Amino acid sequence: MKKVQYLFLFFSLFLFSQALLAWGDGDRANNGGCKFDKEMGFSGSTLYTKGDEAYIIVDMTDTRYGTTSTVYNAKTCEKVTSGNKVDSNFEGLMQRKGFTLSKVANNSSTLDSNFQNKISFAENSDAVEVKLDTIDNSTKEELNQIISNISNKNASSEIYISKALKELLSYSSINGQIINKVSSLADEDINYDYALALMNKLKSLNINTNNSISMLVTRKENLQKRILAEQKRIETELVDKLFASSVQSIKDVPNWMNKMVQSGRENRIPNYIPQVLKLKDFGKTLTPNNFLSSIEYKYILKDL
Repeated sequence: MKKVQYLFLFFSLFLFSQALLAWGDGDRANNGGCKFDKEMGFSGSTLYTKGDEAYIIVDMTDTRYGTTSTVYNAKTCEKVTSGNKVDSNFEGLMQRKGFTLSKVANNSSTLDSNFQNKISFAENSDAVEVKLDTIDNSTKEELNQIISNISNKNASSEIYISKALKELLSYSSINGQIINKVSSLADEDINYDYALALMNKLKSLNINTNNSISMLVTRKENLQKRILAEQKRIETELVDKLFASSVQSIKDVPNWMNKMVQSGRENRIPNYIPQVLKLKDFGKTLTPNNFLSSIEYKYILKDL
């Protein structure tokens, strides 16, 4: 009986190993990408990219043996390795090697997280198809420059976008990256003219940036309000100090008023009249004979 059990176990393992070996390379799809047929028990796939490298991990689940993961080169379509999903932990290995998981949706085109590749992904009942096109360095540099200019106060709002980059800007992940850049900056660190010009440029490419434009306008207005409030605070502080240092007696009032007029602050003089009226020597030397010629009358009381 035991001999029969051992033979059955050996036969089962032999068939299982043969099944693993049967999962060979993928095929070339019609669009030049890779097509991976869904074997019985297909349970999902994940795509990892780093630079111009890309690997897809296809999982097959069997009620007897658990889940087996097979790793394919997503650009050459070649099988790399396979093994038990838990023991092999290819996902963890990919992450340790610096690869990042690319989130793909069925029948979609997207970019990987580092904007190294354009990814076309499709899945049907029979196969998974994936195609990766490496983005050329000049286009990546242009994209990085456009995003970094959001915080460059010297960047011109006259924005030129190449034909190659226009294609990339249609991907939602790019717009998301631009929004993340804006959100990461303090209000005072944003070049608003450039950022708004960029949003309008994206809008002209049929990308919905209405919310982003509204957000930028609000942040710009709030910043301007804070700057204005701070300027008023500083101005008030300066004028207060000027009065305190210039006016100790009623005889100092003419000179102080002249300074206020010369600096364009004559409209602020009325704010300090109550303090002038409280000067210790205000009106102390007034008589009927000198009233009309006094400092008190000529500079204060006459206007009151």
